[in-house]
Amino acid sequence: MSAPQYEIVEADDGTFAVEVFDGVVADAAVTNFKSRKEAAEWISNERQRLGIEPRWQEAADD
Repeated sequence: MSAPQYEIVEADDGTFAVEVFDGVVADAAVTNFKSRKEAAEWISNERQRLGIEPRWQEAADD
């Protein structure tokens, strides 16, 4: 199983969402972060919770 990949996207209303691509079950989106930094911190915390290296690189656009 590979580690999930994450992408931070900005909504039209200025909030941010994290899109998660895990390649196993389904993709998901966590929304309504007030800043890009807040979204990145959520990703780091989520990766630590899952026992994955907390540093991450945004998913590449395909």
